[in-house]
Amino acid sequence: MKTQISFSKKIVGAFANLLLFGFLTGALPLQASVTNPLIRDCQISGGEFVVTQEDMALCKFGQSYLGAQDVVNYKHYQIISDGIKDFLGDVTYCKGEIIQTYPLGQTSPSQQLWLCLLDDKSIIDIFALARGPLSPRSAELVKFLESK
Repeated sequence: MKTQISFSKKIVGAFANLLLFGFLTGALPLQASVTNPLIRDCQISGGEFVVTQEDMALCKFGQSYLGAQDVVNYKHYQIISDGIKDFLGDVTYCKGEIIQTYPLGQTSPSQQLWLCLLDDKSIIDIFALARGPLSPRSAELVKFLESK
């Protein structure tokens, strides 16, 4: 009986070490990305999850930022936010509030974000709007929007 318990402890310990190694090396996703639909859907959609200093959740596709909630709504509920409509409709300016911010923990001018917060609470960066869907710099955002 004592041998079984000792063997079980070794297996559990080895499994725990394997999980820890996976998390530390990036081979396994962190628990937050598994349980948070904003993070999970952003990553599955080919984006990078970003939080701003104002606690705005964004999904970065290449050089374009879209609200993480907009990604979830578009992907699962076929809701096309005002930000997506404006981007696809070749609206090249922000029809809402412009917010100047930084990704969490960043203050470098090169990391500065200029976001458009629209009436429906959707978010898109103003440079994505200015470039539009035909720009090569918008290719990854367009790829996500076409993958639905």
